[in-house]
Amino acid sequence: MIPVYHLEHVQATSDDLLKPGAPYPPLRDPQSQLKALGLYQEGFKRRTDDLARRVRRGDLTAAQWEMAMRDEIRDLHVAATVIARGGDRASVTFSQWGRVGAQCKKQYKFLHGFAQTLERSAMNALTGMGDLLSEAYMSWRSNLYAGAGKASYYQGMAMGMLPQVPGDGQTRCGGNCNCVLRFEEGEYPWIVHVYWELRPGESCEDCVALAASWAPYVLELPIGLDASEVVQWLSFEAEGFPAGIREPLALRT
Repeated sequence: MIPVYHLEHVQATSDDLLKPGAPYPPLRDPQSQLKALGLYQEGFKRRTDDLARRVRRGDLTAAQWEMAMRDEIRDLHVAATVIARGGDRASVTFSQWGRVGAQCKKQYKFLHGFAQTLERSAMNALTGMGDLLSEAYMSWRSNLYAGAGKASYYQGMAMGMLPQVPGDGQTRCGGNCNCVLRFEEGEYPWIVHVYWELRPGESCEDCVALAASWAPYVLELPIGLDASEVVQWLSFEAEGFPAGIREPLALRT
């Protein structure tokens, strides 16, 4: 049964939205979920911008910055997954939490490399052999992690039934993937056709190849799900939402 929720109390400022430990707003429809995800991503970017400023001021060491970023990345992927479950944290399964952990582990690896670069630049600045990374560069690099939250949202909706989704890092564009998925009913009630579609602008070679091969990707549904009902949940227009999160839903229970 699909839970019925409303998004009536999402605040205009994303800094107050979905804070760790705070109750998640009830989310009924895809538009509400995508809006909530976009707001959280905006808040993530503002908080990580602040971390970059604190490093430049000397308030944080590279190691302290890395730990703070790990917390932000973890909270982002947890939020994206709970949003995909309609705002109901209790409905997230053990396997879904496992996917969150795997995605975070992947991002932590990238983050550690970034932290090492920051540490080397700090040492060079101290010895007069170079400059500390600029605040603008640190903010730009940090903001890239926000896009990966989209993959956790997709996987939270799909429950792992799709081999990959836009933004999951399997394509060369990584978390900056602008592609969308389109869903159509297949020839049998348990079949859904999934199309990987490019959007105007630059597309990486991997996405171009996926657009050619997912034409369509044939998804076989578990017993109890009907394609005609599933496609109604998956297919909708979300124009006007923040750039990079215009994707349709993946499967929901």
